[in-house]
Amino acid sequence: MLEVSSVCHGFVTIRRDGETYLGIETGIPGKSIAVRKLASGPNARGWIVRGDEITPWDTGGVIEHEGTLYVYGPYVEFTPLRDIVSLDTEDALLHLERLSAALSVLEERDQAPHRLHGRGILFLTDGSVLFLPPNAVQAITEQLQAEDRFEELEYFNHPDLDNRHGATYAIAALAYRVVTGTWPITTRDEHELHERLRDCSFLPPELIRPELRPEVCDQIKRTLFEEERVSPADWRSAIREWRDSGITRDLDYEEEAENRKRVGEARRRLERRYHRQELVRKYWKQGVVVAIIVALVGSIPGTIIYNHLQPRQTAGMGPRELVEAFYSSVNTLNHELMSDAVTDGAGDALVREVRNVFVTSRVRQAYQVGDEHITAQEWVDRGRPSATQDMWVYGIAELQVELLSEDEDEHIYQVSYEHWAPGDASDLDPEELEQADEPPPLTGRQLVDRVRVRRVEDGWIIDLIESQS
Repeated sequence: MLEVSSVCHGFVTIRRDGETYLGIETGIPGKSIAVRKLASGPNARGWIVRGDEITPWDTGGVIEHEGTLYVYGPYVEFTPLRDIVSLDTEDALLHLERLSAALSVLEERDQAPHRLHGRGILFLTDGSVLFLPPNAVQAITEQLQAEDRFEELEYFNHPDLDNRHGATYAIAALAYRVVTGTWPITTRDEHELHERLRDCSFLPPELIRPELRPEVCDQIKRTLFEEERVSPADWRSAIREWRDSGITRDLDYEEEAENRKRVGEARRRLERRYHRQELVRKYWKQGVVVAIIVALVGSIPGTIIYNHLQPRQTAGMGPRELVEAFYSSVNTLNHELMSDAVTDGAGDALVREVRNVFVTSRVRQAYQVGDEHITAQEWVDRGRPSATQDMWVYGIAELQVELLSEDEDEHIYQVSYEHWAPGDASDLDPEELEQADEPPPLTGRQLVDRVRVRRVEDGWIIDLIESQS
């Protein structure tokens, strides 16, 4: 005798032969050939993390109910990840702390998922965390209905991060939702959502809730805006501190008034920047920017396909030479060399920034918006003159590289430099730059990075860049 009753959206209780099981709706139609794959193989096993211990949660089988396949296994009482954002702030933060702790344990064993799913992680009533079998999670993902896809997946997973950084990005996006009450991006247009996440076209948390403590906002921004790889263990410590000390501070009337003004200005800048980026993408697809680049460099063998067939530009470089080449390439906008110099996500944010500046500079030339790109070092060497309308200053200056430690296979460096970029110019369309009465203000930061270089088959490669600023 088989009895099936609903627990919550996507889950059922199954009673069979006196035993009770948890059933997981896959969305796959009954009588599918996927039955065998769902119930067998290493990916049919989930994991329960309790403290530092991991115990298996094995798929018991598959049943068909009302025309849909359900994977089932040992019964547990739970709250799905999807639902924690609806809890009060204290409870939601407690669940995020538990999630971060569990991911830290799984990461040490190289078992952590790279993307989080709102139905793929269950918080059990005994304090442990169940990560459902990958087979089941993949089936749910592939069969997700449009109305579920955003809240259960898209709103908190970065479209391009399918590595260890992906899970911690999701923690940061979930934390943003918990402390502000809204997702970073709430559009239900998938293309727009992905592009805005890539471009960081959303408000920082302090502009949503100005009473948030700076420490809370900085932790979230390190991952979402600066794309720094913050470990699950660091997230656990940070969230525990939030719970102990609170996430808000007292705010006076002047701060509230100033924040309202800043929110309006920030939203306008974000909209301009998003539409400018869409313009760049549009013209790139239509070949306008490609034509400009071909005219400038004279040939097309710089395409991605060609580059993947070539040796790394940095092959054979020594460790110090490699570090200096990576940072010097910011000024020459050589994002391809920068990409060749790094691995494991090191320096991703800076490489992406240089790539964007490279494309933007070509679009500016297409619009005839001043074509003099002055590197930051050239600008400093000229005595830091006031910017003119035809001057586009970007890059790094006063680069210093100091060896901290070395052995046969690993070198550690401290790299200090000034980073300069046009301020609001990044938020203006090319047409607006052409019509602007004054040049965009320059924004400068003094930065210090800790850089790790390790030996590989064809030389050396940078596998870690940590901001020390």
